[in-house]
Amino acid sequence: MNSLPIRRLGRGSILLAMAALVTLVVARPQIFGTGEATSGTRGLPRADANVARTQPAPTEAGHAGAVAAAQAAAPVAATPSPEIVATFERLSARIEADARDTDAWMELGALLVDANDPSRAAEAYAAAADLDPGRAAAHAALGRALLFQGMVHVGRIELRRALELDGTLAQAHLDLGITYSHAVPADLDAARAAWGRAVELSPDTEVGRQAREYLTAYAEGADGSRRPPGH
Repeated sequence: MNSLPIRRLGRGSILLAMAALVTLVVARPQIFGTGEATSGTRGLPRADANVARTQPAPTEAGHAGAVAAAQAAAPVAATPSPEIVATFERLSARIEADARDTDAWMELGALLVDANDPSRAAEAYAAAADLDPGRAAAHAALGRALLFQGMVHVGRIELRRALELDGTLAQAHLDLGITYSHAVPADLDAARAAWGRAVELSPDTEVGRQAREYLTAYAEGADGSRRPPGH
């Protein structure tokens, strides 16, 4: 499909990943998610706002630091819930039975997102995208997971591919805008266009709210400058 610099999870390594993930912190608020935000650390706009006071012009490295800071600030649980363990076991069995089960890889990716493990989430979504190259949601989710590892440019490739397949994915437009605003150099015109499209597609959802927050944060001033998030 492409030459992304990430490792694909294979049939054997998935079991090792499952075993390791059961010991991860899984009760933290999501740093990136598709549902409604329930805390100040879920969703990149909030994370950006937290660090913008000290980093008024985020760079690609600074963006990754923002996510790391939000993760570090999240509450920690000692053990995963029985529901999480059961889901791990169910997905493990499905993938062991059929390594080409694209839906199982997608579900695994979502679970890894909830476990604050974007690296392995990207691996799972990459497997899904490899198995079904025409699945827009797989490319969008992979692009998002890459973005939240600070892999802005590579994430953009996947997000663009997702939108080529399905231009109605509001979350993908939101994330694509972030790849432009946090690139070095930034392309704020492209970022604002992407966020504007997200608002058009999903005005009354959390995605639309985040897109509007970004548009406000990166509004163009009279002198052509921008106001950083949190200001």
